[in-house]
Amino acid sequence: MNKKILFLINDLGIGGAEKVFIKDANILMEKGNEVFFAILFGEDKDQKLISNLKIKKENIFFCRANKIYDFGALKRLSNFIKNKNIYVVYSTLNEANIFSRFLKIFNFKIKVFIREANVANQKPLKFKFLDIVLNIFVEKIVCVSEEVKESLYKYQPFYKKKIEVLVNGVNVPEVHKIYAGNIEIPIKILSVGSLTPQKGHKLLVEALFMVNKKYPNSFKATIVGSGVEKENIIQKISELNLVDKVSIIEPVSSEELSKYYIDSDLFVLSSLWEGCPNVLLEAMAHGLACVSTKVSGAKSIIGDGLSGKLVSIGSSDKLADAIVYMLENKNKFTIFGQNARKRAQNMFSNKKHIEKLQSILG
Repeated sequence: MNKKILFLINDLGIGGAEKVFIKDANILMEKGNEVFFAILFGEDKDQKLISNLKIKKENIFFCRANKIYDFGALKRLSNFIKNKNIYVVYSTLNEANIFSRFLKIFNFKIKVFIREANVANQKPLKFKFLDIVLNIFVEKIVCVSEEVKESLYKYQPFYKKKIEVLVNGVNVPEVHKIYAGNIEIPIKILSVGSLTPQKGHKLLVEALFMVNKKYPNSFKATIVGSGVEKENIIQKISELNLVDKVSIIEPVSSEELSKYYIDSDLFVLSSLWEGCPNVLLEAMAHGLACVSTKVSGAKSIIGDGLSGKLVSIGSSDKLADAIVYMLENKNKFTIFGQNARKRAQNMFSNKKHIEKLQSILG
């Protein structure tokens, strides 16, 4: 049975959660559901990713909230929900999740589902307290990985029955990476992610310095992303004399990024924490061998030694060791790459993801 579903999010600036929500909304609309999208903060002009939404403009609502306790914005959104006869609200990220549960005050008939996109270790205490108080109002708490689920259990065990894991889905493209018989040196290393402390790019640069020290001129690395750490990362690259070996480019379209995946030999995720790293799924779907820190989601996504290598979080030494391992065992590129693509197809496809999401939303 097709439904009226409202997706609620903080904004559509940049980020993995934003892209997942847009993709899910578009697919559910294509499946015949009437999909609405509410944006908590900002105006149309502030939403960099809004052009990726395929739903009708009249189904997009800007709450124009100033803070999570903006009851004027809450009332406006509640009226929109009542006027459109919406009974399912699905939210993600801390602020939007608080807002969706407050909606119950104005419209007790709606069913609220919240999505937890990150491990709770990083969640401020005030949000944890509100989770404990407000999760009585939710139907399901959707976690993007087992690690996220376990982190929620620690402070709200009484909601265990409401907590369910739904790993992010990924599009598995027909055109993908095919490794040649001999991997040429220098190998092409790719990393994708916002240039923030969370993503650990300075650790990656330090690791690449160690790799270059052991095997000079053995790689060319490209980091795709933008953010507050950009200048610091550029400075680190310069300090370690890697300017001719490591480059940073601004974010590109999905089509362009797909070309980078296919043209690269190794994908490296150096994050310090994650919920369920979308870029890792994308790299695997393109058939790219991967090295990743053991952040939330990575262990179940990769399968250590099957489609890539997992290393300790926060260790440039371990990252360097894993890259060196790939250089010294070039047959692993093809093995990991093929296994990665099969794993993405069999376990993490958009089809499987959406089927489970529809089941959760009822």
